[in-house]
Amino acid sequence: MINLLATFIQEAREYLENISQGLLYLEENPADAKVLDEIFRVAHTLKGSAGIAGLTEVQKLTHALEDVLGALRDGQIIYDSELADVLLHGFDGVKELVEAAAGGQAPTVDYRQLITMIREYLPSVSDAASGVTHILRDVDKDALAALPENVQKNISVARGQGLNIFQICFMPDVGIFYTGTDPLLLVDELMELGQIIYLQVDDSGLPPLCEMDAELCYLGINIYLASTAEPARVEEVFQFVESPENYLRVAVMGEVGQSATVKVANTLADLSSKERKMFKEFLKQQQTALAAAETDEDRDWRAQHITKILHRVAQNYQWQWLIEQLPDLPVKQKEFQDFLARLVELLSESDEQELSCKETGRKTINGDTAEIDSMASPVSVNDRKNVLPSPGGSSPGGKDGEKAWESGINQPIKVEQEKLDRMMSLAGELVVAKNALPYLVKKLEIEHGLVELAREMKEKYSILDRIARDMQDTVLDVRLMPVSYIFRKMPRLVRDISRSLGKSVRLVTSGEETQLDKNIIQVLNEPMVHLVRNALDHGVESPEERQDLGKPVPATVTLRSYREGDRVIVEVEDDGRGIAPDRVRAMAVKKNLLTPEEAVSVSDEEALNFIFMPGFSTNEEVSDLSGRGVGMDVVATSLRQVNGKVRVYSEPGSGTCIRMELPLTMVTSKVLLVKVSGQPYGLPLDAVQETVKLNASQIKTMKGQPVAVLRNELVPLSDTGSLLARHKIINTDADANTGSDEEIYIAVLNTGIGLAVHDLLGEQDIILKPLEGELAGIAIFAGAAVLGDGNVLLVLNPHELTQTGGVMDGV
Repeated sequence: MINLLATFIQEAREYLENISQGLLYLEENPADAKVLDEIFRVAHTLKGSAGIAGLTEVQKLTHALEDVLGALRDGQIIYDSELADVLLHGFDGVKELVEAAAGGQAPTVDYRQLITMIREYLPSVSDAASGVTHILRDVDKDALAALPENVQKNISVARGQGLNIFQICFMPDVGIFYTGTDPLLLVDELMELGQIIYLQVDDSGLPPLCEMDAELCYLGINIYLASTAEPARVEEVFQFVESPENYLRVAVMGEVGQSATVKVANTLADLSSKERKMFKEFLKQQQTALAAAETDEDRDWRAQHITKILHRVAQNYQWQWLIEQLPDLPVKQKEFQDFLARLVELLSESDEQELSCKETGRKTINGDTAEIDSMASPVSVNDRKNVLPSPGGSSPGGKDGEKAWESGINQPIKVEQEKLDRMMSLAGELVVAKNALPYLVKKLEIEHGLVELAREMKEKYSILDRIARDMQDTVLDVRLMPVSYIFRKMPRLVRDISRSLGKSVRLVTSGEETQLDKNIIQVLNEPMVHLVRNALDHGVESPEERQDLGKPVPATVTLRSYREGDRVIVEVEDDGRGIAPDRVRAMAVKKNLLTPEEAVSVSDEEALNFIFMPGFSTNEEVSDLSGRGVGMDVVATSLRQVNGKVRVYSEPGSGTCIRMELPLTMVTSKVLLVKVSGQPYGLPLDAVQETVKLNASQIKTMKGQPVAVLRNELVPLSDTGSLLARHKIINTDADANTGSDEEIYIAVLNTGIGLAVHDLLGEQDIILKPLEGELAGIAIFAGAAVLGDGNVLLVLNPHELTQTGGVMDGV
């Protein structure tokens, strides 16, 4: 059951996400019937799955929402923003119930109140399509008289105590389990309403043991319930099972109000004369067909069949009087002949009643007379298999079963994330472990002189290297997820916030298919929410303000994602008011982050980066959405956790773009090995634009700083040896460099700054680990890794290295 619940919760989250997206799409495209049909189908599947998982509250609330969707699909109501609010709020309640079940907690949402709200909002939908069983007042007296004496005594005592006595007969369709309903759950819910005085299992439909199917239901139940509950509460228990396939009769002891003749007359007064005549002819045809049957078996079967048809007619058109008159199943032909005669007599008496009921919007049969026409067609015993539906659907065997099996072969297999994380970790360790082989090859060749053995090991290393990389790429592909998992949540967020702020906003997305590691997707979710919220609250102007500025209404918020080398770029852009650097500088001075003198020398780009400082906000007023200086700090902190970067670009009056750079995966990283003063260091390969080799004579000095000219572009240089408190690499004395043949290697970063190193050692795959203890405070180091020869490699943080004064300033 635990596995079943876990599977349902995982599927339910996907279903609810799809429903939410569909409802938002319908708000813009209300005439798209295909999308509405798909939403209805997903909601129906969710309801059935909830029943199988035993989550009755989810099943009931989803059923109420499904009623509204059904009425919408039938054209009974119009989809507008107000109805969208109701449906979105209702499915939010479903989501809360699902998450409560996932956490093993009691739900905080009152699903009954939500159901009431939904049905009050659409009373016509609720009344017409709620599928609630109608409580009868005429109990089966023969069944009551057949009860054991002690049971009858207990019923009398309960009635004397003022309790309602409900007589319940439920004969489910044999395939009821496939609809997500378990009859035992109904019994459990009845027990919560009161005391079950008597319960009898009806095994009349039980087949021989050799023909039984464990997935089919053959038993019925007869229950006598004593309860203080109102009839409407008992109706609610059975609201999911009333259908032509399931026979259900619920009666409460009491006196009959109107006479049967008056009830029939009042109902038929709503019908046209043609419809009344057609129904009477149908009954007479069945009387004739019943009398013409050749055997008792044939007559009994025909009586059963006609009774089911009449049940369907009564339920479809809500003919309560017909439900009250119908005999219980299984019915015998003699009893049914008497019933038909009585029914025809009631119809004749109703024709003589002079009732002036005007047609004022009540439900009519309209064009559904074709259904009665098809029911009225004579049916032979040989055609039974073509008339009655198969109880359990398609058989597992035969061609249909083979197709179902074949289609199931290629179905995706769900794997726990912990197992994927373990596989990815092992693949990463394998990539690093195989890096030890080149050191062994070199040792065999140089120290031991085993050239042939070294050559063979080198060949095996090439094979192992290919397999390890293929394995890592395959596992990575399994872990990769499209950013659409985040983007698809944003339309609802934009809709709700823009409506609460009274702003008109259009959301545009691109690059949803771009993929990222699942762990990075999970970390990115919260920053995206903060960025979109800030764009709506801070960036986008009100419709009136945009009109005064000559800007288009609605405003546009754009989410885009794309690959850039080994990095994935995710941007959040708006065409709002932008960020004024002077305002940021003033706020930084106010918060004592800068002195007035420092603020003057800070560039616009550096000033904008202050918005990512903890507690920093340009909004003077605190609202429910922003102003506390928390959101942008969360963005920067979250991205640092996954070795990501964030930058802000803004033009006052035109808009703002927040650019996030993210690694494709967090397990392994590629670094460029460089040597500084005989010590190897690592540079993140995605931070390096190119590497070049220069002579010392090619390095010039400008304003005391070393520079180099590459392809007619000036590249400022930083001496990595000096920054790491090691030996200097660049001699800033221009005269000393003149005519020098000394070679200097330059790693040109994406920022345009060149790092001077003593040597380049090649690329390496590593598993980057964060530094701990005292080393954790040195910002110029991104982390450390263990190389194949067992040595520890320090990986540099190029951004911090070039921004600070070196290793001592980074402490």
